[in-house]
Amino acid sequence: MWGQNHDTGEGKTQSFLIESNYQRGRDTVYVRWERVEKSGHELVLDPPDESRIFPVSGYTIGYDRDLSHGNGIDIGLGTQFTFNDRPDSLDRYYGNGLGYAFQFFLRIRPSLHSHDAHQYAEHVAGMEK
Repeated sequence: MWGQNHDTGEGKTQSFLIESNYQRGRDTVYVRWERVEKSGHELVLDPPDESRIFPVSGYTIGYDRDLSHGNGIDIGLGTQFTFNDRPDSLDRYYGNGLGYAFQFFLRIRPSLHSHDAHQYAEHVAGMEK
């Protein structure tokens, strides 16, 4: 996925996201790479750096386990780890350590429509054999 912001004061900035997953039965492993260009103004930097554009990236790996399907609600439990990358010129604002995050989450979403749910159940059952 790609996007572009055009702010007349700072010019055009780009962003993109690449994501992939592998699902087997009720288990899903996923990876994600996000890269955005942020202005010094958006990052609330000092005036010398305020008009510069900085590339910032995030790399994520995660796992999600489906606990239930159907009956109108699907529930899953998961975890993910993300680390962030930025130019060395931002170290004076954010420190020189690697930015990272570790999360646990509970996912609740509406179930697939009834005709899709039956096909999904057959798919999951077939993968668990």
